[in-house]
Amino acid sequence: MLFENYGAIVHTTRNMPKQKADLIKTGSMYWIIQRNVLVRQKILDIKPVIRSDGSKGCEIELDQDLIKVMNECFKEKCSPPFIGFGHSMGGCLLASYLISEQNCLDKCILCAPMISVRANAVSRRLVKILGVLDIFGFGSFPMQKPSWNEKMGWQEESFEDNALTTDEDRFKRTFHLLEKFPELGVKGITVGWLKHALKRTNDFKQINWGDELQTPLLLLDATQDKLVNSQLNKELLSQSNLTKVVSIEAQHEIMMEQDQIRAAAWKAIDNFLSS
Repeated sequence: MLFENYGAIVHTTRNMPKQKADLIKTGSMYWIIQRNVLVRQKILDIKPVIRSDGSKGCEIELDQDLIKVMNECFKEKCSPPFIGFGHSMGGCLLASYLISEQNCLDKCILCAPMISVRANAVSRRLVKILGVLDIFGFGSFPMQKPSWNEKMGWQEESFEDNALTTDEDRFKRTFHLLEKFPELGVKGITVGWLKHALKRTNDFKQINWGDELQTPLLLLDATQDKLVNSQLNKELLSQSNLTKVVSIEAQHEIMMEQDQIRAAAWKAIDNFLSS
């Protein structure tokens, strides 16, 4: 799912529907959660795209019924308090929700969130130029070659060169999971993903978090993060007195790190939730 302009939702799927015109006029997408149809979202538009593996696909733009159903359904079915937890890009999306009028969370935990992205000026200009491809339906064009072979499937990457975790066992476990269930893998960062990620993180820089943030927040800061700008994350979110920052010597995937690192993260979470 891709969130743009703090709410417009785009779902990427494989096949272009044959009744595209009719779906745009009257169609909806239904979401089954715990065996119940709990979410209906009206289809606003359908656009062709080229996926990161080179295959054709489509993006279905949906309305915001999801937020409405979350408020009207889950608030009634689930007992408070409502605690949000978001990591990386999930943290980026959760942060957007956190400062929206629809926010119903009592507390929130952001784990190495993509409030910022490590990218130099040259890279940002390049992505901006290539972002034009997204307008013409090529947003899924890969910016990096995925570790994928059409005949052999996912190829094992070097642990020594990874920027995610210092735990070799957990790193290899992820590969073995993808080896067994290759459909779970995402084939590389795309032009569209980078374009929207940079746009969202640039927008975050313009926000006065001291005014916008109304919910107690725990920031789990990964000090060795090579993907997220740890220092900028702290500067932005610490504008609010409601933010508690706990810095942990870890790479980006804090919850996929070594046991003692994970223990430090869970201790911080327990202290935050009990305070």
